[in-house]
Amino acid sequence: MAELRRRAEEGDVDAQHELSGRYGTGIGTPQDDFLAAEWLKKAAEQGHAEAQSDLGLYYDTGRGVERNFVEASAVPR
Repeated sequence: MAELRRRAEEGDVDAQHELSGRYGTGIGTPQDDFLAAEWLKKAAEQGHAEAQSDLGLYYDTGRGVERNFVEASAVPR
């Protein structure tokens, strides 16, 4: 987990998406929707398609972020 976080912090988009998934599910770390959404945003901003889709779902459901249908529809999927 420490290596994954290091890579994510260094800007590795795949590591950011993976770390988000770990926080989202609680695998290898305590489950934390807020941190999952934060890492999804970082990956989505770099153009990671799956992260963009996942982030749209987070906004659509209010998971880890304030529910926002405008943001949900604005995130490329």
